Amino acid sequence: MSKVRVLVPTYERPYFLIKCLSSILHHQTFTDLELFIVDDQSSEETLNILKSFAEADRRVTLTVSKVKVGGPTGAIRYAMMTCKGEVFTWLGSDDTYSPLYLATMVSFLEEHQDVDYAYCDFVTIDEMGDPIRKEFGRYFPCDEALFLKSVVLNGHNPIPMNGMWRTSFLQQLKDPWIQYKENVWSCDVINGLNHFQEGLSAKHLGQQLINYRVHRGQGSKNITSKVKNELKVYDFIFEEYKKGKLLEVLGCAEPLRDVHLEALNRMLYKYTAQTLFNPKQAQEVTEIITDKMKGFTCEY
Repeated sequence: MSKVRVLVPTYERPYFLIKCLSSILHHQTFTDLELFIVDDQSSEETLNILKSFAEADRRVTLTVSKVKVGGPTGAIRYAMMTCKGEVFTWLGSDDTYSPLYLATMVSFLEEHQDVDYAYCDFVTIDEMGDPIRKEFGRYFPCDEALFLKSVVLNGHNPIPMNGMWRTSFLQQLKDPWIQYKENVWSCDVINGLNHFQEGLSAKHLGQQLINYRVHRGQGSKNITSKVKNELKVYDFIFEEYKKGKLLEVLGCAEPLRDVHLEALNRMLYKYTAQTLFNPKQAQEVTEIITDKMKGFTCEY
């Protein structure tokens, strides 16, 4: 049994995929690993690449989804639930690790036995793998209060959720990686909130050990989908999170309903600005958010 399980959820991107897998299998100084690949029904070309890696290295486990999912949530959940190694981490199929990533992160967790989750900084690279701006990709120490406040006020998580977990922490959770209201794209934010709510102890390692690739085929270009997924993040916070903790962290005496509405107003302002030069899209985004505000059914 390997000490570390590294998950790579895959779908197409054969050129980037080869570089990603090679950075794990061929360039790490730490080698006691299992590369766990879950593919979301890629083309034959991509599957052949994955099979060639699996056939060449017994540390590779390849699984192909029976049904196309369209996001990494299911793969992360499955890989976490079946992990037998001491620690778990995952990497996007268009990104790469620096050669010292696994060795440094494993050593960091060994030095800090009270920590459940470690995360590091990253370097932004272009399609060819060249660094873009090294000053980007810097994180900072974060606890539950800071994470929660950042999501409520800004709509995004302040730290990455593809660091390294102790498997013992994941095993104590009823569900280690939830998919809330079919949200497959904001799963890192929601699961960061859920993990902190379950007592996660996180620690920052201030080294740039992951190469995060910026490219044309990246992420969702559908801003309507982004809006709907972000709304689900707020639903999770105000419907599922501990109310006492919310009031404590936000430092407010006002009803949480009003705090929720303020968050949606900030969201409306943000997306109105982003769609300023696309009137049709702006109208669609405005209708989605204002309908949510008008149809409030949450009980606090």
